[in-house]
Amino acid sequence: MDQPTVEPSEAIAPPFSLEELEEMLPAYSFERFLDSGAMGAVYQARQKSLDRAVAVKILHPELCQDQEFRTSFEREAKAMAKLNHRNLVAVYDFGEVKDMLYIVMKFIDGQSLHDSCAGKSLVPCEAAELVAGICRGLQHAHHHRILHRDIKPANILVDASFQANIVDFGIAEAVGTDFGNQAESFCTPDYAAPETHYQGCKLDARTDIYSVGVLFYELLTGELPGEERIPPSYLIADCPPAYDDVVLQAIHPDPNHRYQEAEAFAEAIEGLLNSTPEPEVAASHTPAPTAPTHSSPHAHFTHHCRTSPSNTQNKSKAGIGLAAALIVIGLLTYVFIQQLSKPDSQQPEPEWTPEPAQPQHAGSKGGEDISQAE
Repeated sequence: MDQPTVEPSEAIAPPFSLEELEEMLPAYSFERFLDSGAMGAVYQARQKSLDRAVAVKILHPELCQDQEFRTSFEREAKAMAKLNHRNLVAVYDFGEVKDMLYIVMKFIDGQSLHDSCAGKSLVPCEAAELVAGICRGLQHAHHHRILHRDIKPANILVDASFQANIVDFGIAEAVGTDFGNQAESFCTPDYAAPETHYQGCKLDARTDIYSVGVLFYELLTGELPGEERIPPSYLIADCPPAYDDVVLQAIHPDPNHRYQEAEAFAEAIEGLLNSTPEPEVAASHTPAPTAPTHSSPHAHFTHHCRTSPSNTQNKSKAGIGLAAALIVIGLLTYVFIQQLSKPDSQQPEPEWTPEPAQPQHAGSKGGEDISQAE
């Protein structure tokens, strides 16, 4: 999914010139091409009547030829326009011109997490601050029965005040009205919850929560969790162990064991911020002061990102602990074998025999289903 970013990471040819767009949409003064993706192209513009900066997305013509898509797109745009939250990019308008659909959104003067922090990490408290805001925005949308289904770094813009803004919210749903059959097609695999891989599975808020959990893990460690799901504190020197349980619960493979609502996830993160002292960042990872320049309006946010401080001490402890455990197991095995090899007369009579354990049945509870907005 694409989003209105200020500095495209790659040189992409715009599908329309600024002059062509101003002829198509005379209510807007187009200033520059921003980015292009699977759904369409995004431009920075100024709405003449209100003199405000906006981002205008022109959808690809082939999408607009599908009548089902057009109907769903209109429904989703109207639903998103009703949402009002500081962590959601507001929708101002939508329409059609020359058989092409477009949508007008609030312009965010910032960078996506993908462009600014790919392969890097944030100080834990800063990562928690961003993710808590994302969860609050999601809770607002989920309350209005709208899912995102494609939370990932490219769809999170961070502005100059270090606030997370979720973009492309609800557009993914417009492509596939059948949740089960289309679920996997419009998710990014690295951030998609396991249930999206099952045809006919009805998705809910926990699907978005999983994606946010993967994003949180990546912001803390600079890498994706992988199948091992190693606790972040084992990889990053200044990540408090208290973060481990919160992150690992969010990315649990079973949705019944995740946070059931984004609000609960946000509260858990805010609990970390309130109870965990802010870690000191090593001097080698702190950006050196620089003289003011005019090269980039996003230099401040970029300086938040860092090369992840590898937790070699915890890795060493983990290796030593594993070795020690193997030694203990070996010794116990040796003693046990020696006891078995003694004559029966030397073996003490057992005083009691434990009863067989009764089978236990684990219960589970599910979250409330969230479908597309009506």
